[in-house]
Amino acid sequence: MGSYRELEREVSLGDGESIEATVDPMAEVGKEAGSMGGIVYSFPLVIEGHGAFIKGGKRLKAAFIKAGAQTWQRPVRVKITAKGKPRDVERDYRVEVTKVGA
Repeated sequence: MGSYRELEREVSLGDGESIEATVDPMAEVGKEAGSMGGIVYSFPLVIEGHGAFIKGGKRLKAAFIKAGAQTWQRPVRVKITAKGKPRDVERDYRVEVTKVGA
């Protein structure tokens, strides 16, 4: 871990909550084994000029892919919305591009 300036905020969204952030398509997405046997991805974000990240499983990953993350060439502003209660099997996400070249 680095200095206080390098600390990243973890974003947690409740049912129906959303957040807007900038995504650098060249940033590395983290991947680790989850406590319940699945894979947990850590998606780096920039919120109000500061580093942050949001963690999620295959549904969050699928939402980023559906939004076109694999084709982004430069930073993109996105709105991430959670639907359903955290850790619920019905939980889903929507990632919408709000600005290209953010």
